[in-house]
Amino acid sequence: MNAPIEHYWALDISTVLRELRTSAQGLTDLQAQESLSRFGPNVLRERRQLSRLRALWNQIRSPLLMLLLFASLISVGTGQWSDAAIVMGILLATVLVGYQREYSAELAAEELQSRVKTLAHVIRNGISVHLPVDEVTVGDIVLLSAGSLVPADAVLLEATDCYVSEAALTGESFPAAKHPGTIDISTPLAKRSNCVFMGTNVRSGTARTFVPINTQ
Repeated sequence: MNAPIEHYWALDISTVLRELRTSAQGLTDLQAQESLSRFGPNVLRERRQLSRLRALWNQIRSPLLMLLLFASLISVGTGQWSDAAIVMGILLATVLVGYQREYSAELAAEELQSRVKTLAHVIRNGISVHLPVDEVTVGDIVLLSAGSLVPADAVLLEATDCYVSEAALTGESFPAAKHPGTIDISTPLAKRSNCVFMGTNVRSGTARTFVPINTQ
């Protein structure tokens, strides 16, 4: 093998399949369970949960609030107590309102995320099934079509007029054409025409892809 499995875009797909001891027919339930046990669920590392204290700190460290605090201290230093009280009142109200909005928005986002389950179209036991994205694992065959959200970084086995929107990764507004094959190991992510990436979406066409690595 000319490159490690981490550089799967530069390898012949048969080499990748052989290295992972799987096939283009996908995994069995047992193989999938073993892979999930080894690599863990197919989710990105979660960012640190926003605590009440952190939400409050996010408001306090605002440059605008620091300016208001400085203004109130100047007012106190010059004996303008009424002005200082007004500024401190504005400061306190701004912090409390901002804190309440940010923390409430975080809770609402977490609740929505827990309710929404995105499904992926994969081959298991030789049968086409739909599974939660977090159950997609290394060795899975993932089927993509127009409108599909790519559930994991994958390399193409087959493709028909497949175009994928990668604006979230590359900033490019036009969809990228995808087709199977091998490319140079030094090819940057935005130019890897034989790969699709987690979180992008298929604009048109179809593709049969293989998940060679854990996306985490």
